[in-house]
Amino acid sequence: MENTAPIRKKRYIGRAYVSMDTKGRITMPAKYRDLLGEGFCVAMGYDACLSVYDSEQWDRYSEELTVLSYTNSDVRYSIRTILSSAEMPEPDKQGKILLPAYHREYAGLTKEVMIMGVGDHLEIWDRERWENYSGSGDRSLEKSAEEMDRLKRGL
Repeated sequence: MENTAPIRKKRYIGRAYVSMDTKGRITMPAKYRDLLGEGFCVAMGYDACLSVYDSEQWDRYSEELTVLSYTNSDVRYSIRTILSSAEMPEPDKQGKILLPAYHREYAGLTKEVMIMGVGDHLEIWDRERWENYSGSGDRSLEKSAEEMDRLKRGL
């Protein structure tokens, strides 16, 4: 008998708040550890956060970056910054990972850290920085939804 069950893609959703210790270690919540699997990658992300990819998604993402035109200086900058910042942390038995100093500085991480699912990957934010970012200016879910709709329709 053939298995006709649909293939389900991993989707990272929700958020978790964790504390960072003085050595720069955070505990990856179990709900995310299970999805990430054995190997995962942490790299600089957009908007001054860190992005976390499972190994399969990291392979896909890094491949997408490397096929872009290296003759464009903005593309070169992004490729260099993202790929050179990539680390594959080794979680301990409790799921703690060490975030290097340059990751902590880039993301402005202090003691309170938020890990959020954003579909195909996770993001690590300083909690206060996220609250300032998400509540800043005229940013609203409604305005963002209008822009997403416009992009889906190709306008």
